[in-house]
Amino acid sequence: MHLSEIRARIMQIHFLNNLPEDIRLRVAMLFLGIGHEMTATDGHIIFREGEPDNDLAFVLLDGRVQVEKTEAPAISAPAPDVLGELIKFNPIPRRSATVIAEGEAKLLKFAWDDFFVSAQKMFTADELTLLRQALEDIAWEHFAV
Repeated sequence: MHLSEIRARIMQIHFLNNLPEDIRLRVAMLFLGIGHEMTATDGHIIFREGEPDNDLAFVLLDGRVQVEKTEAPAISAPAPDVLGELIKFNPIPRRSATVIAEGEAKLLKFAWDDFFVSAQKMFTADELTLLRQALEDIAWEHFAV
């Protein structure tokens, strides 16, 4: 994918929808600066439920993933989306679901610590609060599913 395509996909991520466009653009640039593009093939396990927190997360840029939780029906999630955001808000530092590529999936792999360190340099305190709240809202929305 070209950088402009990746940026456009990131700006479409659900948790960013209610943020001003300038913040969405800076978040996209942040992800581009810290992320590493990768491709997961069909059936590739991106992470497993119960694994310890390794600080890694992913932006699903293209494709679909299956999200499986113990005692819950599996769901299919399309791009664009953030995978692994719950780990930052879960009091138990373990993955809450298994995520498996359905077909080929294009991902941007990043570390949350890098995200938050970079965000502190790029955003005002008020913008950081908006960004953290948007992340927390989507994490709890995903947790409820």
